Amino acid sequence: MVPASQLITQLQRRLDDLRLDSDTRPSVVISSCLLGQPVRYDGGHKSLGDLNRLLSDSLKLHSVCPEVAANMGTPRPPIQWIETRTGELQLQQVDDSLRRFDHSLERTCQQQLEHLPRLDGAVLKARSPSCGSATTPIFSEQGQVLRSGDGMWAATLKEHRPDTLIIDEDQLQTLEDTYWFIVIIYTHKRMREKQDREKGGAGSGNKPEPDIRVLLNCSRVQRPQLIGKLLLPY
Repeated sequence: MVPASQLITQLQRRLDDLRLDSDTRPSVVISSCLLGQPVRYDGGHKSLGDLNRLLSDSLKLHSVCPEVAANMGTPRPPIQWIETRTGELQLQQVDDSLRRFDHSLERTCQQQLEHLPRLDGAVLKARSPSCGSATTPIFSEQGQVLRSGDGMWAATLKEHRPDTLIIDEDQLQTLEDTYWFIVIIYTHKRMREKQDREKGGAGSGNKPEPDIRVLLNCSRVQRPQLIGKLLLPY
């Protein structure tokens, strides 16, 4: 097995080859709480710590907290997704089911998206009712967890920016994880620019090529065998 330090060195070299100037770095939207901003419902944050320095030095980060943007306040009562007996999904206040936020948060997410450039990636807060990507719990009216789904912000990104590569903080636990993500985002940006040139115009917003998603979601054990795909001269 390739030591993590050796893999990181290879990723650093690839990043040096790919790195763009500050104006043309890949654009990545990130949940504000992951940057250390105290915007969570309890007034806290979920900072990525030292990893944020590497992200901000390598990428053009766009901080978004949909719930704060929707004027829900900080701190605020927690909210959750409920699937009603009729199958309708509602975003309700946990201690007051009559207070719904799905419509207002949907509008806010769409408005936030209008102010963002073409995105290469997203780092979202796992299990959040607004930011969770396939990790947000959906409850029955009796309080049982039925399944996991997307938060409103993640769903909006997937619908309107399907070529955005999305991860959550669970996939950025180590320095190696962070370098892996950054190099993939750079490679993805270069691939899209190459496709745009070949088409003779702006991108169509199609989903990324499957290989990129495989690389994005592979396990740490698989990375040494797959890193060659990131070293291609896009």
